[in-house]
Amino acid sequence: MIGEKVIAVILIIFSGIILLSVGYFVGVGFTAEKQKNILNYEDQQRATKTIEVMSSKMIQSIVASGKVSNISDRTVVITDEEESMNIYIKEDTQISSFILVTVAKGGTSSTTSKQTKAEFSDIKIGDRVNATIKILPDNKIEAVSVIIIPAFNK
Repeated sequence: MIGEKVIAVILIIFSGIILLSVGYFVGVGFTAEKQKNILNYEDQQRATKTIEVMSSKMIQSIVASGKVSNISDRTVVITDEEESMNIYIKEDTQISSFILVTVAKGGTSSTTSKQTKAEFSDIKIGDRVNATIKILPDNKIEAVSVIIIPAFNK
């Protein structure tokens, strides 16, 4: 009789410890998930604010630089290592390129580069470009001007 009561008390205590443990781990998991969601919300709020600021009329220029990896319609994809960016180039976007010119002075000549007006069709896959861009309120990126930097050592 007394032995059965001791076993029953031990089982009740053991069951209580198990229930407390389960409750603790469930509570910790719920709290961690809640904090994760709060952080995601805060990150989203910061990203929204950054886009809002970067698309402001007060931001006059941002320059993106990279190698042209794709051209589709009027959108150019530039890449730099692992990142890529789609940039829309409007019909009236100012485009220029550098060309090599030889300058003769006295008895010597030297080669230098000169910036000239270019067209959208002059942009080729593999060219490096510097694009002055603006971020539109719908998160699209549009070029204000583009400079094609051809590889002079080809």
